[in-house]
Amino acid sequence: MRSWALFLLLPAVSGCALGLQPDVSITLIPSPSGDVGQNPPSENEDESTDDALPETSVEIEGMVYRIAPASMTIVEPAGLERMKDEFLTRDVLVYVSEEKAASITFAVALAGDDGRQDPCEAVREFPRADWTANPVFEAGPGTIDASFGGEPAQLREALFGGVFDEYGFGWTDGTLSFQLDTRELDGALGGDVDACDLVEALGGECGRCGDGEPVCFDVMIEQITAVKAEIGFDERNDGSRCGG
Repeated sequence: MRSWALFLLLPAVSGCALGLQPDVSITLIPSPSGDVGQNPPSENEDESTDDALPETSVEIEGMVYRIAPASMTIVEPAGLERMKDEFLTRDVLVYVSEEKAASITFAVALAGDDGRQDPCEAVREFPRADWTANPVFEAGPGTIDASFGGEPAQLREALFGGVFDEYGFGWTDGTLSFQLDTRELDGALGGDVDACDLVEALGGECGRCGDGEPVCFDVMIEQITAVKAEIGFDERNDGSRCGG
């Protein structure tokens, strides 16, 4: 079964690009910070213009949103953008399972060929994202537990955010970023390939990890857009209902 991780898109992209098969186990623990998607006022603007974005005027809890692969741009490593169409072939469905004044929670699943929720894919839930800057939301930084080629890996310092439309039709200015430790890819690569060489070939660069070793690289996706989808969503699906 073709699986996914990372809001699931980039681990799938980077995993396939490196000849890996990503798994579906993810856990994101956010620590909200800042206002994603809002530009700071210029020196000639009053700071009150930050409030120009209207809050959502409808409840978004229970709504389903669709993210198409074409609605995003991979900016780092830049080489992944040229390969995107080869690996991202399925839409991602995002369900707002809970909305509160200060937070929102997303459940995520892949769409099938018919555009509806794929019963073969287990639903994954992101922890609550900060919603105090409505219509701007932000989750993270946190750590996503995933696996590549059956080998465990972590997507560190993960951040996900965007700006909802006033009427809940979708969101724009979405961003997703994380850091990946290439040492965790050695098993999936069979030990015969230097992951940092692959990163460099894609236009990226390995830098220092939290422990000081220069074997981590950053991934950044921008311009993520989601649109409201008039379809059902089963947030309890664990993938066991697959007919094949």
